[in-house]
Amino acid sequence: MGLETFKGRPVTLTSALLATWLATGAATPLGEPELAAVLRDAYHAEAGADVPRPLLVAAWAHVALETGRALGGVEGRPMITSRGFNLGSVGAVEGPHHYVAGHRHRTGVDHIDAARAYWRAVLPCSGAVRAMMDGSAAATAGALAACGYHRTEVEAYGRALRALSGTAERAVAVCEGP
Repeated sequence: MGLETFKGRPVTLTSALLATWLATGAATPLGEPELAAVLRDAYHAEAGADVPRPLLVAAWAHVALETGRALGGVEGRPMITSRGFNLGSVGAVEGPHHYVAGHRHRTGVDHIDAARAYWRAVLPCSGAVRAMMDGSAAATAGALAACGYHRTEVEAYGRALRALSGTAERAVAVCEGP
């Protein structure tokens, strides 16, 4: 009657609640500068190097587009509206998943895990990485579509990425500090 083990380990009440919470895509919001820090740290963990600033800015805009933004928190400051620690890699990377509005989203253990999954999905798409480094939202949108990352109309996707670029620059600047 129900889940007694998961990956060969006994399931406790706490882990069962956590598994249910993750599987349903519960809200896991993240502040905008914190997203920049998570993407920076996850890139270093995946690539073994510091993330180039233009790539971090472009990745921030991409994740914000895919994940969503809203006012939240006590001060009503902008937040990334992650659910189940998803940071945009919709079904692109193997792992646990949940559904939102009929779309499959990868469920992360935490934001770093989700950001590492994001980089594992994006870094092999060399055309997108080059376009992100060049700061071209239109070329990034086209390259991500060519790699199978999204099925949205490319021009609209590019416009949305471009619209987030200023906010991405500010979030990365705050993350970098004075």
